[in-house]
Amino acid sequence: MLFKIIGHFVLNLVFPKFCCGCNKRGTLLCFDCFEQINFLAMPLKISLETCYLDSVIAVIEYDKLVKKIIAELKYKSVIEVGRVCGRLIYFHANFPAADLLVPVPLHPKKQRLRGFNQTEIMALEISELSKIKYQNSLQRTVHTQSQARSKSRSERLSKLQRAFALNVERRQIEGKNILLIDDVCTTGTTLNECAKVLKNSGAKTVAALVLASRG
Repeated sequence: MLFKIIGHFVLNLVFPKFCCGCNKRGTLLCFDCFEQINFLAMPLKISLETCYLDSVIAVIEYDKLVKKIIAELKYKSVIEVGRVCGRLIYFHANFPAADLLVPVPLHPKKQRLRGFNQTEIMALEISELSKIKYQNSLQRTVHTQSQARSKSRSERLSKLQRAFALNVERRQIEGKNILLIDDVCTTGTTLNECAKVLKNSGAKTVAALVLASRG
C-alpha cells in the first residue's frame, strides 16, 4: 500500500493534473468548474422515424466547458478524464437497471490512432461503480467521419447504416437489458444504429446513457 501511495505521489509530480476547464493544478475538474456544469433532469426526446432505443439519458448539457473536457479525453489522450466522465455519469444519472454495459465502439483504425476508445474507459468506470457487467458487444465495421461534421440527419443515417455488427455470440445478448454508453448524443442516430443491432440480436431493452447532449 505504501509503495502505491509513493508511486501515485511521484506520478503527480512528473505528470501533474490540471483542471480541464481552467487549468488549475491538482485536479482534472476543480470545484469552481464543476459548479458551472448544467446537469439535465429529464430523458432526451429522440426524433427518429424508427427508434430502437427504449430511452436516452444524458447527464449534462453540451457547452464550452464540457467540450473542453471531452477534447482532453479524445484528442489529448488524458485517459483519466474518461474515468472522471464515468463518475459524473454514475453519480448524476438516474439510469434504469441493466444486465450489461456496452460501449459504442470506435473503428479499429481510429482506435489505433487514438490509442483507446473513450467510451470504453467511461463504461469500465461505471461498471466498477455500479457492478453492472461490462461487455464489448459491438464492433464498428465501417469507418466514418465524426457525426458532428455531417450536415444533416439523413447524411448521418446514410453513413451509419450497417456500420455496426455484433462482436459476441447472440446468446450473450438474448433477453438482456442493455445500457449503451457514449460521450455525446447529437441526433441519436449512432446510438440508434447500435441499438438496432442489439435488438435484432435478441436484446430485451436497450437504453442509452451518455455524458452530454448536443441536440
